[in-house]
Amino acid sequence: MTILYNLIMINLLLKSLEHQWTAFIKHSHSAHRYISLEIALEDNFPIAAPESVEHFFLNKSTDHMRLLGLGNLLTISATGELRFAVLKSRFKKLLAQWQNRHVVPPLAFIAFAFDENDSMSNDWQDLPNTLLKIPQILLKQTPSGKTLQLNLTLESTALKNPFENIHKLLTDYLTDVSLHPHRPLKHNDQKHSVQNQQSMTEQNDRQQWNTLSQDALEAIRKGSFDKLVTSRQQWVRLEKPVSITQLSQKLISHYPACSILSFFSAGKKLIAASPERLISLQHPVIKSDAIGGTILHSSASNNAQQQILHTIDDNPEYHKLRKEHAFIAQDIYQRLDPLCHSLKMPCSPFLMKLYNMYHLETPVQGILQDQFDLFNVIEALHPTPAIAGFPAHRARKWLLSNETSQRGWYTGAFGWLDADMNGELSVMLRCALFNRHQAHLFAGAGLINESDPEIEWQETELKMQTILEML
Repeated sequence: MTILYNLIMINLLLKSLEHQWTAFIKHSHSAHRYISLEIALEDNFPIAAPESVEHFFLNKSTDHMRLLGLGNLLTISATGELRFAVLKSRFKKLLAQWQNRHVVPPLAFIAFAFDENDSMSNDWQDLPNTLLKIPQILLKQTPSGKTLQLNLTLESTALKNPFENIHKLLTDYLTDVSLHPHRPLKHNDQKHSVQNQQSMTEQNDRQQWNTLSQDALEAIRKGSFDKLVTSRQQWVRLEKPVSITQLSQKLISHYPACSILSFFSAGKKLIAASPERLISLQHPVIKSDAIGGTILHSSASNNAQQQILHTIDDNPEYHKLRKEHAFIAQDIYQRLDPLCHSLKMPCSPFLMKLYNMYHLETPVQGILQDQFDLFNVIEALHPTPAIAGFPAHRARKWLLSNETSQRGWYTGAFGWLDADMNGELSVMLRCALFNRHQAHLFAGAGLINESDPEIEWQETELKMQTILEML
């Protein structure tokens, strides 16, 4: 499809939606201030992360789901201990003002910081601690097809017609993605890029990591914690500005098991490829993934996966991973259990295969009680031992007192929710912030009594390669 064809098609679709919007304004109830309108798109209409248009883009290949939000109708931000309660209350008030929401329900994007009191300064400046955003335009791909959804105001016929701005947003978007088509990753290009980036890592202070790790291990050996998840950050100078469009496409191709995020707002560009689902809720079915323990591909070929699982208790290295993983799985189960009618998880973990590593994975699934919703589950689960340690809330306090770098949204979460409080959030992992010639990378590793700081350093290096190898 050419950009001209897409623009002609969009013009026709917008005219149809504008007629619907005008009719709804004439007959809208005084209590209704907003409405969502939806129309089908052709299967080959492009839905991708644009380069220079502000957006919130999510891709989950295993669910055949892709969401792209353009523009902004409503934004809710919050901070502090009550941040999720604030989001829930204000979102419900908005939904009460939504006309026809059971026919075309609005969808919101959500992202939040690891620490509810994070000031979001330095590289995170201008981003809120906790964000809920309803875009003006939602492009959606599901197994049933592609749709265009518009979220609009109904307050007064005197309002300026929003379709002029919508038309401009979609025109800019289609022009943008046509100028940045997907370019398959060439092996030689990848190798050259990674070598260039690796030479930059010498500026990182490994001593700082060793000091933090030794302090964490001392706290563990004193019995204060069973596990602490320490993190580090790396600034990498880029030879040229990164293409967020092509980077997100490469991550989708190479990490189909991950949730891919591309976010561009307030001058901030953020990419993430998270293997860890914090929560999925299609009421009443609730799912969460306990992810913890990393194995290099060199340690396990495809044919050896079952052998690893069978011998994991006998091999000292894998026994450490199994112990670290058990803290996560058992804690998630215990936190979800009071919220559920029933809950189950397998006795032994699976191996999650990623592009450059394996993780131990234990899926947890249950039936949520009627009085609870997605926000209740988020409050119950965050932070998990996978991103803080065990016990998780005491570990979080230790990390906030001892880590010298600001996590921001890293190890928080991102995702979506709908008008029925269903949705899915992934932990903000394998992420990077970008400006024109610099990438700010984040990674962490779980420490238990048997951990070696040098090995854990190498694990963080491997995790940072998720982004670096795609540049």
